[in-house]
Amino acid sequence: MAVNQQQAAAALQKAGVSVYGLQVEDMGGSVTLRGTVGSEAEKQKAEQALKQATDLEVANYLQVQSTGATSDAGTQTYTVKSGDNLRKIAQHFYGDEMKWHAIRDANRDKLPDPDKIQVGMQLQIPSA
Repeated sequence: MAVNQQQAAAALQKAGVSVYGLQVEDMGGSVTLRGTVGSEAEKQKAEQALKQATDLEVANYLQVQSTGATSDAGTQTYTVKSGDNLRKIAQHFYGDEMKWHAIRDANRDKLPDPDKIQVGMQLQIPSA
């Protein structure tokens, strides 16, 4: 069974797994899964969900995001990766890309221009 990005995303959503930067590649008999998840448990859950939905072998290249410790105020630290922008990060943490302002506001000292975030930059992500 061939699988596309939309089908994989639907299977992951149904399983309750959030994958940031999801990339799916049908390899004809297997499917490659790339992106970032919040925990090792979510990584395994994503693989199982895709196996069940497609009956294909899954090459699981999902990365577990190490966000650092959560502070008393509920703020997390996120390390910017290649291809990131504030909208994508907001979508990942809040499920709403329009909440990128909260991230900008929490990092004004580092982000004079929110369109110019740098790979490796450590951003504070306030709780939703």
